[in-house]
Amino acid sequence: MAQGPCAMQDRIGLDVIADTRSEPFLVADRMVAEGRLGRKVGVGWFRYPGGGGAVIDPLVEDLIREEAHFAGRPWRELSADVIRSRYFAAMEAAAKAMPPGARAALGLPG
Repeated sequence: MAQGPCAMQDRIGLDVIADTRSEPFLVADRMVAEGRLGRKVGVGWFRYPGGGGAVIDPLVEDLIREEAHFAGRPWRELSADVIRSRYFAAMEAAAKAMPPGARAALGLPG
């Protein structure tokens, strides 16, 4: 994957992705409400100063910590390997839930 999921969401637009989701995602929903729509506005998961490359935005971690606190979830650090594993497991589960025709159109096994 050339880009990570957050960079890809910034490229597409968090508002566009929110319109296609069927379940809430508290952090991303709050980001959309605050106007953090991604690259097109210069700030999403990352900041894009002057329209340039992505820069890590420490405000996103603060926002995530706040939402975890409001939801009563303890904060914990996850390694890059754990994050990758969870991400790809979710992608695999989503692919398996697709109708057979959609899976075939994407070249996925039956």
